[in-house]
Amino acid sequence: MVEEPTAVRGFASNIRRRGLLGSIGAAGLTAASLIFGQADAANATISKGCCNLCYNPASGYTLAKCQHGTHYTWYCTVNSGGLHCTCCEHGTNLDSCSGVTASWYTCKYN
Repeated sequence: MVEEPTAVRGFASNIRRRGLLGSIGAAGLTAASLIFGQADAANATISKGCCNLCYNPASGYTLAKCQHGTHYTWYCTVNSGGLHCTCCEHGTNLDSCSGVTASWYTCKYN
């Protein structure tokens, strides 16, 4: 049996340990992304007040029209609560702008 020099054994051991630790780290990141999900790319393209909308609201489009059928309505404030906005997206799939068919908003100072 041929004995390897100590330096070679230590180097090989470090490579195996690093490979194992790298695999454990990669597995941990994969598990975390499955548990917590991954962030989607930003979908909103139009900023109106504090509403980030998929589309520029059409003239004559109303909140009632936006809220008819599948929709998502939210409220936000800016300027330390001075500007209050109501925002709405209408569509069949609201997970991304590809499912939104129309947007609406209104903002008022109080």
